[in-house]
Amino acid sequence: MEYFFTWFLYYVAAISLIALFVYPIRRHRILATFVVGMGIVLCLIPWPFEPSQSAPLFVVMAFQLLLERDADIADVMTMFVMGTGAVILVCTAMFVYAKFSAIWSSVRERLSKR
Repeated sequence: MEYFFTWFLYYVAAISLIALFVYPIRRHRILATFVVGMGIVLCLIPWPFEPSQSAPLFVVMAFQLLLERDADIADVMTMFVMGTGAVILVCTAMFVYAKFSAIWSSVRERLSKR
């Protein structure tokens, strides 16, 4: 039960910190989406580092990269790369949709004047 309470407090703090980072850039939707996505990938994904314990992905990644000599970091880095790739894919799709919708609205406007 104590472990659940600790994770609950951590999630509240992490979501508050992500919101604090996103608030100033909320008008730039694509950048805000990228910051939220990377915050979710790095801070909110629990990753097991021992059979019965887990920690946030960025903590496990930092400890295994910097402090453990013979650590197998393939699983952690795979999750990081897949999460980052998904965030970049969503942001790219938002960017392409915004550009094509702007182009399409200008084309439709020109066609309606004729």
